[in-house]
Amino acid sequence: MGASLHASTAALIHLNALPGEGWEEALREILRVDSNILGVECVSYWRFRVPSSIVCELGYHQSIRAFDRGLELRSSDSPGYFQAIRETPILAIQDARRDERMHDVRAYLQSRQIGALLDTAIRVNGQPVGILCHEHVGGPRRWSEQEQQIAFAMGQTVATRVAARAHSLSDERERRAALLADVMTEVAEVFGSSAAAQVAVDRAVPTLGDFCVLVGVEGPKASNVAAAHIQPEGLALVQRIMTRHPPSLTGPGFASHVIREQESLLVPDVDDRAARYYGIEGDYLDDIVALGVRSAMAAPFSVRGVIRGAMAFGSSFLRYDENDLKFAEAYAQRVGLILENGRLYRRAEEAVAARDEFLSLASHELRTPLTSIGLLAQLIVREASALPVRSLASLGQGMVRQAGRLDRLADRLLSASEIGSHLPTIRRERVDLSELVRDLTLAFSSAAAAVGSTLTAHADADVIGYVDPARIEQVIGNLIDNAVKFGMGNPIEVELHADDGAATISVRDHGPGMPLEEQAEIFKRYQRGSGAAGLGGLGLGLHVVRELVQSHGGTVRVDARPGKGSTFMVTLPLASDCVATEQHR
Repeated sequence: MGASLHASTAALIHLNALPGEGWEEALREILRVDSNILGVECVSYWRFRVPSSIVCELGYHQSIRAFDRGLELRSSDSPGYFQAIRETPILAIQDARRDERMHDVRAYLQSRQIGALLDTAIRVNGQPVGILCHEHVGGPRRWSEQEQQIAFAMGQTVATRVAARAHSLSDERERRAALLADVMTEVAEVFGSSAAAQVAVDRAVPTLGDFCVLVGVEGPKASNVAAAHIQPEGLALVQRIMTRHPPSLTGPGFASHVIREQESLLVPDVDDRAARYYGIEGDYLDDIVALGVRSAMAAPFSVRGVIRGAMAFGSSFLRYDENDLKFAEAYAQRVGLILENGRLYRRAEEAVAARDEFLSLASHELRTPLTSIGLLAQLIVREASALPVRSLASLGQGMVRQAGRLDRLADRLLSASEIGSHLPTIRRERVDLSELVRDLTLAFSSAAAAVGSTLTAHADADVIGYVDPARIEQVIGNLIDNAVKFGMGNPIEVELHADDGAATISVRDHGPGMPLEEQAEIFKRYQRGSGAAGLGGLGLGLHVVRELVQSHGGTVRVDARPGKGSTFMVTLPLASDCVATEQHR
């Protein structure tokens, strides 16, 4: 037991000659050599996490040549030991089981069969940063003066490495801060464009690893947005993984996990067991192995408390630690905020463009009936004494039609405004839908006849529903008005059928129809079909229809084919219990 002066001197020369970089590799070698020189079972380095707590950063077990880490010891649980290590640079405990200073850690000593301790405090610039602990397994052991000197020298070697590491970390923090500032500036230069995400992942490598993947979240859906790799062939493999194993809120993968759990993850060593824990198996695991991922981490980013995406990083040459993860979190969050602001900016631009188009359309739509009313009124004023009664009546009817058109435009504008700010108010009552359909068909007959169309209704008798009559009248009226506009003078059929507690109202025209890709968009605000050119309209009628129908708990859909007309179908629940449901909202 013990060590010769020659062996210990050679060991210290060897340790001081280790390469300057690679903290963990150097620490492994220091602990291994220290254990051999002093002949102790375990040598470990404990780092002060806070003044009142130490955590085992790395421990070496000589008998099994293995390393462990992570155990934490708090001063509140072991006040005697903490006081002793603060009072002396070398704490030599010959009989750990009987020494009163070890009273609070006896459970730890017994669990590891430790009979003696030789600990030295690690200080940098006079401040304690850690403890180098030598644990002798077995009975008591007397530590010689030479052994204590060796332990102190080993502690100084560790302190030198800790100081170098702190300096290196400081340089790394400065470099990363500069990178963060540069990237944010570069991303901001392409603010609002899709290129911003690609800039963010491109600049993340190689500082944060071999590759970086950015995943976006929109509602219940996650999707790949951008990816980068330091090598072209690596990028091809990353893109293959993205295609074969897309992210999801319930699926496997690092990014999917952090989005689902809403917390970052750090996988210092990516092995089969770790990969499978995150659902990476089979072909997915084969692809990760082919990518050469040694270490991985991922960080979500959120805006106003809502997860908007995540960034995942992987490396074949780095072993990520907590400092890497903290930087990755800061990087992802700042990138996410810029991307979200860019998304909102693009939406604002689209909204402004839609508003300008709407104002142009509204001006045109309102001007047409106002001009007609004005001309008719002028004609009546000028020619009233000379015109026969029948002609006056005809002019008056024209004014009534144009006034009705203005009224419908005003209704749509008011409804769209109400829907845009909050849910429309629904006041349900008992309504004969059969009578409502017949009355509306009759009311729109003259408008249909004016464009050469016939308007007919086929309604089941006594279809009673508990609905808001004014709202449903607006729904049916908008659909008929739409059919009159696009019917091109062809017949228009309105039908009402009741079945299984629901009413189905359909309005069919025989106009040009619409392409399939337009049918999913036609109910959006300000959306006008490709066949609307020259026909006017604000792009609000069908949007109002959808919102009012959904407010009644119903559905609306369209069945259309180019050249074969369009059929809009509204399904409404008829049950009276809807009234009670509405009252409790």
